[in-house]
Amino acid sequence: MITKFILHNKRFLILSAVLCMMIVIVMVIGGKTQNTYSKPYTKTDSLIDQINAQNQLLLTDTSILNPYTLLIFDLPEVEIRYKPTILIQSVAMTTKSQLTGFILSNNPKLDKHFVSRIIDAYITDCAIEGINHDIAFSQMCLETGFLRFNGSVKAEQYNFCGLGAVGKENTGASFESIEVGIRAHIQHLKAYASHEPLTTKLVDTRFAFVKRGIAPDIHSLAGTWASDLNYGFKMEAIIRSLKKTNTTQDILASGV
Repeated sequence: MITKFILHNKRFLILSAVLCMMIVIVMVIGGKTQNTYSKPYTKTDSLIDQINAQNQLLLTDTSILNPYTLLIFDLPEVEIRYKPTILIQSVAMTTKSQLTGFILSNNPKLDKHFVSRIIDAYITDCAIEGINHDIAFSQMCLETGFLRFNGSVKAEQYNFCGLGAVGKENTGASFESIEVGIRAHIQHLKAYASHEPLTTKLVDTRFAFVKRGIAPDIHSLAGTWASDLNYGFKMEAIIRSLKKTNTTQDILASGV
């Protein structure tokens, strides 16, 4: 009688057995998944790390029907501020005409021959040392107030980056010419940006005091080159404005 029932309902019994096995497997895997998520995060784990960990579990866990795998969607939203940056050792995007037009538009009283010597020196030495002249020139504009020298460093020092200046008591280094002062600036930037040796003869009096490679990009200069934590954003704003500037001819034609 039993044998006849089994033979008559063979297909149904096999499907029932398979279904029972699947239920057992899901329950076992579900229990393991619950244990995986039950481990608390420490206070030192960032929310981004938590999200990445949850994502990894979600991608690798086959028990997608288990409700614990849906915890990732309950995590609070994270606001991430994009912090664009530019490598100090990168390719410049501006021409001499743009650099000239930019600084004359910000300081129309400058002597054009003086400006030309400065820009030539920046373009030449930056190319030699592998430094982006957009960055070096913009930093000079920031440090000198577009060559107004209203701070502790004076124009006759030819110190275009505030090298060694710590206030009125110590106005920083002085150099014998425009070209030497700009070379010192670029060498100092290279010290911050990389571990590569200098190509030009050392004139930066504070080169040896720099921890090499500590600031490969403009935002890394904040808290290292300068104590101002917004230093990188100020640099970025000048660089963006520089790239949008008119040429020298446009500036002169406007009557500046």
